[in-house]
Amino acid sequence: MKKLIVLALCIISYSEVFASIEIEIGNEWKFYWKCFYVTEQCFKEEKKEFSSWDSFGHDLFGWGSYRQVFSGKKGRVGLKIPYQASSYELYLNGVLISKNGVIGKTKSNSIPEFKTQYVIAQFEQHNELVFHVSNFHHHRGGALRPIQLFSSIDNFEFSMHFHIFINSLIAGILCFLFIHNASLFAFRAKEVSPLFLGLFCLSMALGLFFGSRELYSFIKIIELPWEYQHRIVYSLIPLQSLFFLLYFFCFYKKYFNKIIVYIFVLILMINIFFILVIGVSAFSITRGVMSISSVLPIPYILVALLIVFLKKEKYSSLIIIGFVLFLLSITSDFIQTFVKSNFPYITPIGLCVFSIFLTIITSLKNSKTHKIAEIQSIELERLIAAKDEILANTTHELKTPLNGILGITDNLISITHGKIKKDLSIISISGRRLYNLVNDILEETAYQWISNQ
Repeated sequence: MKKLIVLALCIISYSEVFASIEIEIGNEWKFYWKCFYVTEQCFKEEKKEFSSWDSFGHDLFGWGSYRQVFSGKKGRVGLKIPYQASSYELYLNGVLISKNGVIGKTKSNSIPEFKTQYVIAQFEQHNELVFHVSNFHHHRGGALRPIQLFSSIDNFEFSMHFHIFINSLIAGILCFLFIHNASLFAFRAKEVSPLFLGLFCLSMALGLFFGSRELYSFIKIIELPWEYQHRIVYSLIPLQSLFFLLYFFCFYKKYFNKIIVYIFVLILMINIFFILVIGVSAFSITRGVMSISSVLPIPYILVALLIVFLKKEKYSSLIIIGFVLFLLSITSDFIQTFVKSNFPYITPIGLCVFSIFLTIITSLKNSKTHKIAEIQSIELERLIAAKDEILANTTHELKTPLNGILGITDNLISITHGKIKKDLSIISISGRRLYNLVNDILEETAYQWISNQ
């Protein structure tokens, strides 16, 4: 109960932080196409929203400036500039306060970057914000996400660190799940479903690290060019679908068609190859088609899981519950894009919870298999002991009549001649071979008994 209360308080405080965002600086901007307002004299002015310029009817690739003049309370404020997948510079009252990559008027001198910026700025009573953007790589040009303004510095810093904390926590849990499932596979290499689940968790952790602009910008373990980071993020999407498909295929093999699975695997492998090989600009344009092909196996997996559930297979209820929670998180984020709420995206949390469900199910299955193996091992040991006892008793019983047969045969050989003596010699030789075999069995049984002790 105490844990639930603490969780509720965290959610309430988290909601209050996002409620404290006074405005999204996203409306009533003046836009200047192919002109940087501060450094040049711009003649053509358009009143537009803070959004991509291709939606205004301009070319996909180009450069421009967004400008807004507003009045407000004087003092320090926090600004969150979400990643724009382009290069930009943000000026407040003529002073550069944030930049992302290098802006330029050609592809050769424009270097995009892939990160979210948090800036503390000093607002005056009258302010001018100017946002320069250049885009020669992304499938949408210009400003893609609105700038968020925090009036409280404490809430601004809490929001920044909370984002990093949540993403780090989820990435850490996913890494732990990877290690756990890899350990299950190491102990039982014949069962490959834990391996694919572990790789799925690892790929999600990498996707969260490279895809979460806050986490990547904060940790900075490795500095990658924007192009390579872009390739990694988008190649992980079909890779996650591949591991996800193979996990369920191995877990519930009889409910999946092998040919269909192989076709999906081929499509996903081709997808990964093209993402890694073709240019970023070309991929950015064809991203929609590739993204759809990357998630094609998901409906097939869902149908198979529904059949598994209807057949009342073991663990199917837990899988369906986890899948439903995951779909609810995706639905929530999809709604957020339309209502323009400041509440954060929760799809990573839904994926993490679903991965925990799958790991629990895999562990339960592995535990049950291990328990069955232990029972069978004990039963096998009992049967071996019974077999040794039977052999020992049987061989002792065999030796007594054999001694009698061999003794009588030897006596008869000494008093007979001709063919009868020859036949009796064959009986004697065969009897001694059987006697030696019985002795060997007795010795082996004794050796096994000593080894077991």
